[in-house]
Formats: sequence, structure tokens, C-alpha cells
Amino acid sequence: MNQTEDDVRRWLSGVFGDTQIADRVVTFHESFMSVYGNRYRTLVEEIKEGLEEIPAHNRYFNDHGSRHTERIFGNITLLMIEYDIELNETEKFLLAAASWLHDIGMSINEKISTSQISIGEDTRTEWFHEIGTTEEEDRTIDDDDLIRKWHHILSWNFVRNNADRLGLDDYYLSKYIAELCRAHRRRADTTRVEESVVVDESSVRHEVALRDLAALLQFADALDIGKERAPEISSYLQSLPEESQKHWKVCQLITGIELDGVDRQLTIKAHHSSERERHLLEMKAEHLYDEYKDIEEIIAGEPFKFHLTDIVVESDHRTAVDHSIRISGREQHLERLSQESESIRERQISNFHDIRNKWSIQVRNRQGDATVSRETTMKLLEEDYDRTHFVRSFDNPMEWDWESDLRVYDASDRTLQVEELIDRPNNKRFKIKFPKTLEANEEYTYTYEYDWEKLFPQEEEVYIVTGNAGEVEFEIRYPEPLEIENVRCREERQNGGLVREIAGEFKSEGMVVSGMVEKKDPMHQVHICWEVV
Repeated sequence: MNQTEDDVRRWLSGVFGDTQIADRVVTFHESFMSVYGNRYRTLVEEIKEGLEEIPAHNRYFNDHGSRHTERIFGNITLLMIEYDIELNETEKFLLAAASWLHDIGMSINEKISTSQISIGEDTRTEWFHEIGTTEEEDRTIDDDDLIRKWHHILSWNFVRNNADRLGLDDYYLSKYIAELCRAHRRRADTTRVEESVVVDESSVRHEVALRDLAALLQFADALDIGKERAPEISSYLQSLPEESQKHWKVCQLITGIELDGVDRQLTIKAHHSSERERHLLEMKAEHLYDEYKDIEEIIAGEPFKFHLTDIVVESDHRTAVDHSIRISGREQHLERLSQESESIRERQISNFHDIRNKWSIQVRNRQGDATVSRETTMKLLEEDYDRTHFVRSFDNPMEWDWESDLRVYDASDRTLQVEELIDRPNNKRFKIKFPKTLEANEEYTYTYEYDWEKLFPQEEEVYIVTGNAGEVEFEIRYPEPLEIENVRCREERQNGGLVREIAGEFKSEGMVVSGMVEKKDPMHQVHICWEVV
């Protein structure tokens, strides 16, 4: 289908009801319309009306219609220009189609039945327990919050079951578009998306960086945060719940975004007139930076190299010229993590006394796949039978199968119950539940161990251990022919201040290095460092 730039511009103007379509958005579309134009036109004409119905069905939702889609195209093309991101025709088509379809789940209130999905991994996921059903059950979702929470799954299911109607006559094209829809929502695990696929059409054969496209769509969607997303007049016409009020209000404060591909910084322009509005802007800066961190390991590497050092808000006071503010999303993010960790640690100190912590790191291959275990002997100080732990990777994200990748048991080899709290690609948090028969001041030993792919892929590695025991024992194992050298430890305060460095005091036997560190303060961290040759 041959399309000139003027043809594409006229068609897009009709679709969006906007005569001022950005040149970069037109160019983006023109580049793939010659190959995928017929399919794309069918998809847009079929889906556009349904998107416009979303606010009518769900009155507290902000804009998820065609203008939202247009702004996503603006954000995608801005990122492409500033970071020299090059996409082939197939990647552009998949991204464009998913931009239209990712929120269609917001207009769906029909549950997913067991006859519509293949039973397998899906049976273990939380969404199926919440919105799945059998043929005998009520198949309508009555809760708007439930629709919002799982709209990405509803969108995924809609695309899979309506591919022909949408003009997606190729099975793989519809499958990949559905996957992009499923991965677009904040906190969705983009590592579940295939890293790279090949699309072989009659006229083209392209390698598609599907996981990177998912991350790009997720962030471009997240960047639609301005007043156009939540018009002020709409909030006057309806009584919004308190949480919705915050999201609508902060959108009305934001006037635009600027991206500097050289300094690697994204700036949100805004205005404010009160401390409450300042707090809302702090929240938005943190949330957006947090969302970027969820996809950073994917999108910052090849092929996109989209790396941000910070996301900041620059806001002018409406009446006082000298009250302008600058808010760092990175600083807000780190402060929140610090507060959360400190809160957990304070509770740990008052409720649990660690007598001994022993860490074992077993690296299985040159790629750095590893099993890490922590054996803790403790005393219960208060009648609190739940203890929170967290683990993370600085190098590689991983999707956990919580039933097999994490194992928790006590000295009697009893399996302990675990509650999943946070499951992000680089950060997992969980709560271990101890037996209620445990008495105060009784010594109790338990172990948690977890598997993580490519946890230690570098030639120089570091692992940070915490806990309130006065001593830390550790051992590190590598397979032949790899060798461990230059093992050393750093004792640091919670705020990151160096206390001391320790080297040359550790035992080496074959492929195992072990040691013990007596901490100056039980609450200090120990950074275990080593090199691999």
C-alpha cells in the first residue's frame, strides 16, 4: 500500500481530529504504512470507537482514547529522536498497533474464562485468581478498580481472541502485539516478553527487539502525564475518590516534558501554588523515576541505549517568583527506599535478635547463574511471627517462579510459609511466617535460599549482606576452571559511610573461599568483594 506523507497526514488528522499532527509522528507512520497499511487502517477503524467509550463506562478513569494514543506516539518519536533509536518497519507497526490496543481492557468488563486460556503458567498468577472464572460462574467484572488493575491482561486477551476482526491475519503479529499490551502496565514484568523474535512476511523479514519495544511502550505511556490527560473541567463535573483526585490534580499541574539526550535527563515542567501541590509533584517525580528503574536494565542496553541519570520536576510558583522548585525523582526514590529499609530494620531490631548469620554463594557457571542462601539463628523478642527479607540484583533482572526459585525451611527441615510482597525484575521482597509455637527468647534457626540467573556475571563482584548479628560468616563457591581471587570485605554504616576494609584474613580451599567478619556495630552492612579469573 503506497502512501505519501500527505496521504498519511490527512488520514491521521481524520483519525485524531487534529490538523496539527507532529511531523515526527507522520514520518513514523509513513515508514511502515507501505508494508502494513491495510492491516493498520483496519485495526484503527475497528478499535477507535471502543477507546472513546472508556470514560463513559468508567467515570473515574482519565483519558485512554485516541488523543492519549496520539500523545504516546509523540513520546515514542521524541525518545527515538533524542536517543537515535532506530526501528525497522515491523517494529514500528507492532509498537503503533499496541499503542492503540494497550488500554482497550479498560472498556471490558467480561471475565476471562478457563475456555479462553491455555492452562499452564497462567493458573499460578494472581490475575487469574482475581478475574478468571469457569463457565458456571458470573462472568462480569463489577469493580472499576479491578478493571484498572488488570486491564493489561484484559487487553492481551482481547487481542488474542479478536485478531481477525482487528485485521491481524498473521498469528505471530497478533501474538506479539498482545504481549506488548500485557507488558505495558507499571510493575508488569517485561522480562516475560521474548527478548528477540523474527517476523517473516511476504515482503519483509525483520528481527524484532520485542522486549525492548515493551519497555519503550511502557515508558512512553507513563510519560503522558500532562493536563490533557485529566482535563480540569472533568474534575469539576464529577465527585472523584480521594486517590483519583491526586492523579487528576497532579496532571493539571504539569505543562510539558523536555528530554535532553546529551545530559541524559528528563525534565517535567510544572507550576504550583501550595505545599500540597509540591507534595503531589514530588510523588509524580518519584513514581516516574521508579517506573524507569523497572525497565532500565532492558532499555538502557543494546540496541536502544536509553539511559537516564535522573527525572526532575522544575516548577514555577504561580504568584511568588522566588519560590520556584526543583525536585529530583532519583533523590525521592532513594529516600523512600531508605525509609522503607530503615522502618523494616527498626522492626527487626525490636522483634528479632540475630545470633548468627551465615551466607553461602554458589555460582554454577561462567554466566554467573547462582544459588544464594542465608542461614540465620535468632531469638524472638516479641510475639511477632512474620519477618520481612528482600533480595536484589544490580546487573540482571529475573522473573521468579516463587514456588521453585525461593525455598525457606528451618533446622528441622520444615518448609516455612512465604508471602510475596514485591516482585520487580531487580528487586524481590517477601515475608517469612514462623511457627506460632515459637516462644520468646527461644533460639530458632531457619534458612532461605534463592536462585538467580546471571547474578554474578562480572569479573569483579560484590554482594551486600545485612542483619543485626554481630558476626557474618560467608563462603563463595565457583566451578572449575574459574578461580576466586582478591577476596576482601568492607564494613559500612547504614548511610553508606565506610567503617573499615578487611583483606587477607579469609580461608581458601580449592574452589571455595570462606571467612568471618566481626562487625563494629551489629547494624552495619558488610560488602563482600571478589574477583574471578
